[in-house]
Amino acid sequence: MEPPQRLRVNPIACDGVGYCAEIVPELIFLDDWGFPVVDAGPITNDAVMRHARRAVATCPRLALLLTEQEEAPTARTTSRNSPTLTVAEATGAIHPPRAHSGEQSMH
Repeated sequence: MEPPQRLRVNPIACDGVGYCAEIVPELIFLDDWGFPVVDAGPITNDAVMRHARRAVATCPRLALLLTEQEEAPTARTTSRNSPTLTVAEATGAIHPPRAHSGEQSMH
């Protein structure tokens, strides 16, 4: 029996095209900016697994990956204990630009 797998997205490679959410809506929805938010749980349903494989194969940016189910991460950290980021965090979509060192803030 094959170990459970989960779907992952590479936020750096993803352009937010959205095909994946159309192919496997059971595992993926799009955030406010059109980037995928992926269910990190194991894929146990065979039909959903077929759709996940199709989403991986059709991603135009090759940003989706099926991996073996890992131990649940704690406190949103990776194995190197560095923080993981959502697509919006990685692309800066939710953070306003920072003022340059020469500019004064308007507080």
